[in-house]
Amino acid sequence: MATPLNKIPVDMGKLQRPIVMIGGQIKTTREGEVRKDPVTGLPWWQYGIAVRVADTRAAAVITVQAPGEQQGIEEGMMVRLVDPVASPWEMADGSGVTFSASAIVPADTPPVAPAPTTPNPGGGSRAKGGDAV
Repeated sequence: MATPLNKIPVDMGKLQRPIVMIGGQIKTTREGEVRKDPVTGLPWWQYGIAVRVADTRAAAVITVQAPGEQQGIEEGMMVRLVDPVASPWEMADGSGVTFSASAIVPADTPPVAPAPTTPNPGGGSRAKGGDAV
């Protein structure tokens, strides 16, 4: 599936040693309403993640949101961001970048392989199980 233009994949090879600095908290609007991931329907949870830019002394703490409370994540632990993206935004009172991931997992969690695909006679590819990709 193509990435929308407002979601830019993040190269985690350029950001080293992601460490949880601030534990999870549910993301809300200014009015106090819980924000939800439109795909999963789960509430967005925010985590403060410290990262170091590869081959430099530059470091930052970025807020990363993920759908649902991330299990097994504690302050001070090294983590891995799954499918991280940056989404630029602009409103009347400011602009910025929101970072999100499909999951935040302990650094030693093995990556999950993508679902295998089979050719689709109608063009494109089809994930096993029948869902178009």
